[in-house]
Amino acid sequence: MRKFLGVLFIVVTTVLGLVLGVVWSVRTSLIGSSAPITTALRNGRVYDRALNELLPQFVNDPSRTGSILANVPVSAADLTTIVQQTITANYLQQQVERSLGVAFDVVYGRTNVQTMDFVIPLQDVKRRLPIAIQDRLAAELRALPVCATDQLADYQKRKDLNSALPPCLPKGTDVQQLIAQSGKITDITKNIPETLDVGNALRTAQPDSSGHTPEQSVEKIQSAVRLGMRGLWGVTVLWLLIVLGTAALFIPHWRRVLQWLGASLACASTLFLAGTIVGWQAVPKTLTAHDQFGQVIVTIFQPVGRELVGDVYHRMLLIASLGIILAIASFVAAYFLPNAKRLKS
Repeated sequence: MRKFLGVLFIVVTTVLGLVLGVVWSVRTSLIGSSAPITTALRNGRVYDRALNELLPQFVNDPSRTGSILANVPVSAADLTTIVQQTITANYLQQQVERSLGVAFDVVYGRTNVQTMDFVIPLQDVKRRLPIAIQDRLAAELRALPVCATDQLADYQKRKDLNSALPPCLPKGTDVQQLIAQSGKITDITKNIPETLDVGNALRTAQPDSSGHTPEQSVEKIQSAVRLGMRGLWGVTVLWLLIVLGTAALFIPHWRRVLQWLGASLACASTLFLAGTIVGWQAVPKTLTAHDQFGQVIVTIFQPVGRELVGDVYHRMLLIASLGIILAIASFVAAYFLPNAKRLKS
């Protein structure tokens, strides 16, 4: 009867151990903090590549830009240059990393909507953008030919720089004055705030269609995370009790106690190790997308995903190896115990 229960307990602990091993590996290596994600994004040079590879693909696709260029007399290539001169990779990195940090603080209850201090500075963007647009427009205008007499009417129609550049410029035209008179730069500048206070925006936001405010939605997420962590710890304690219970079935035969304890740990750890190795080999080395824009996204973020999966993989190897070491230690201890070792009453 003891052996039957022992085998049954080992089956249960093996199944639970495989699930817990995966969950704890992900929890401790990937979603415990924002550090693994921010590190992977840095190592993958995502911010530079987003500006240099993804941005040109985006602005050159009319189905994605929509009407962005409809009322601006600049080409897709010009817009790419303007954005690259306005938003730097370093700025992107700072905002993304801070956003991730705040998000993890909120999810894990270290802060909430009422105390959230998350302000995105836009002063530098507001300063750089008009300069970049003005420089680009000035370069385009200076490259235009001098208007012939029969072209002056067309020039007058388009000198406000609305949606398209004029076909030419009258001789002696002051390009900077022409841009200033068009009002394009002023309109763009006044629509950009100095800062974007995300925390305040959430605090003052109206309830959604279900009647929940952002604060209530955040509280639901925090409650779910707390419940999930309590459940994870509860299942972990249950697994540990079953492992110890498997060994306790054979008290006072201490040698057998250690042997069954080692067997319980060895079964779960060995299968977990084998599954980890097989799973890592099954991870696709390359991914593809259906369109060019999607493929650029895949190419940029694939190294990031592989690094994050690699972090989980190495944590799984660590947990499996620790279990195997403990199992071996139990078998070794059992080997050196005398056969007749019993608990004295």
